[in-house]
Amino acid sequence: MNKIKKIIGFLNGHGNRLLAISVIGFIFPLLLLSGFGLYAIYTQGYAIHFVLVLLISSLLIAIPRWILQRKYKTQASHLEDESLVEPSADWSQAEQHIWEELNASITQKLQQNNHWSALKDHGLALALEVAQAYGKQELDFTVPEGLTMLEEISRRYRKVLNEHIPAIDKISISQAKKLYDFHDKYGTAAKETYKYGMLAWRALRMTNPITGLASELRGKLLGSMSDQAFASVQGNAKRALLQEVVKVCIDLYSGRFVIEQGQIGNSQVHLQDTTRLALPTEPVRVCLVGQVSAGKSSLVNALINNMGAEQDALPSTNTVAVYPCVIDGEEQLRLIDMAGLDGSDSALEEALKEITQSDLVLWVLKANQPSRQLDIELQNKLDAFYADKEHISRKKPKMIGVLNQVDKLKPTHEWAPPYDLNDLTNAKAKTINEALAFNRLALSFDKIYPLALPEDKASYGLAQLEAEIQAQFEHAKNVQLNRRRTDSKPRAGFRGQTKRLFKAGKKVAKHLL
Repeated sequence: MNKIKKIIGFLNGHGNRLLAISVIGFIFPLLLLSGFGLYAIYTQGYAIHFVLVLLISSLLIAIPRWILQRKYKTQASHLEDESLVEPSADWSQAEQHIWEELNASITQKLQQNNHWSALKDHGLALALEVAQAYGKQELDFTVPEGLTMLEEISRRYRKVLNEHIPAIDKISISQAKKLYDFHDKYGTAAKETYKYGMLAWRALRMTNPITGLASELRGKLLGSMSDQAFASVQGNAKRALLQEVVKVCIDLYSGRFVIEQGQIGNSQVHLQDTTRLALPTEPVRVCLVGQVSAGKSSLVNALINNMGAEQDALPSTNTVAVYPCVIDGEEQLRLIDMAGLDGSDSALEEALKEITQSDLVLWVLKANQPSRQLDIELQNKLDAFYADKEHISRKKPKMIGVLNQVDKLKPTHEWAPPYDLNDLTNAKAKTINEALAFNRLALSFDKIYPLALPEDKASYGLAQLEAEIQAQFEHAKNVQLNRRRTDSKPRAGFRGQTKRLFKAGKKVAKHLL
């Protein structure tokens, strides 16, 4: 490091003269050496041999370079699209959409001006765009939150640089400053000297056409590759900084940012479900919803028995019963069985409340019940809830449709499961497929499964439904984390604010006295 500092200091004092002398001192000996070499080859009669050797060696170098260049172009195209910063898994769908829109805005801003000095203005503009997406004013956060935001952006960006930028931990700020000062002072002169020196050197190389062309090819290839690689690394670093600004702003305006991982408490609905001590990790809350007589309670019993779970119903109300499922000694699921939709406003509101506080939803439909109006009303309520800016940070649970009692679909006399739903020649399979498509379109389910649990006949579809619940487990955990963060937002309230005011008053009085 001391040697580098000495070299930079020396260059600062002798920049222009050193560049000119270095270029002359480098080119002149090479001119003499090239002249003597060519004269010796010509007088000794080795001109043809020399040309053949140069041709073969040039081909041996040019062909691998051509292959590497094609390979690099493919890699470079992927590198340009690489994102060093990923969205949080527990964000809501609306926040994922904000992230995608702001990434497009980042691309547009960098295309307009990608200089490092422009990143501050880009970051402020992006913060304003995030605030507008949340329906808030610019800089609508407290002073402690703002300071924590700057600290968090620095921490996250430092991690990105350490993971993705080579030798970033070897460059000191003082060295970078000296290099920038040197560039500002001698940059133009150095570029001009280098430019004319390279022209002279290239003219000299062309005294031997074969070696000259080979050198030109190498310079173009390696130069373009290094320039593209450097530009890609710089571009990704700039994009990563702006992405971290957007990511932290999303967490900040959602109200979750100020919550540390250790401060996340149990959600309010979990405490309502049970009076027992809360577990470090809450069981996944699976809510069953549907019209009256859709078969929710039968499905709860079937799932518990099929999974081999131990269960005792927790204290329930007239509208909600909670069934904890203990598997291998650990409570992994809670099945929430609600009263059916009966057309009353109270049932609709209760269903909305339970769904928005659940991690996964099983929407049970009776296959031979033609009316879907009550289900559609609830679906509209849910869409309005998640579209409200007040709930923009809530992550929506996956909606899995369960088309129950498919054994009662026509032809009713034919019941011989399992059915191959890809077999369109089978009348029963065709009817089931049509019913699945109709209900999925009507209620916009993420997925829908057929189910039949007759008492006196073979059941159908339970294993596939259980497998889907297991497949959605990771997403349900992220929904739960989102819900717990939302429930844990700090609310100082009147008592907390009074306490702060009292503390501040004591300090002021102390200084006055």
